[in-house]
Amino acid sequence: MPPGGRRGLALPHEQLGLIPLLAIFATGRAIFWIGYLIAPWARAFGLALTFYPTAAALIWLALVSLR
Repeated sequence: MPPGGRRGLALPHEQLGLIPLLAIFATGRAIFWIGYLIAPWARAFGLALTFYPTAAALIWLALVSLR
């Protein structure tokens, strides 16, 4: 099990929605890496899967910090 694999067990119920974002991010990184090995243009899908959860987290942090 990865070092942070049990982190979902310690999250409060309100933050369990972060787990799918983390899964999308990790999948995107794997697809980006595989695409990087195949061809440079094949990285686009993995890049998008990595970018959108990061952007969502940034927007969420901005909204939380403004409260």
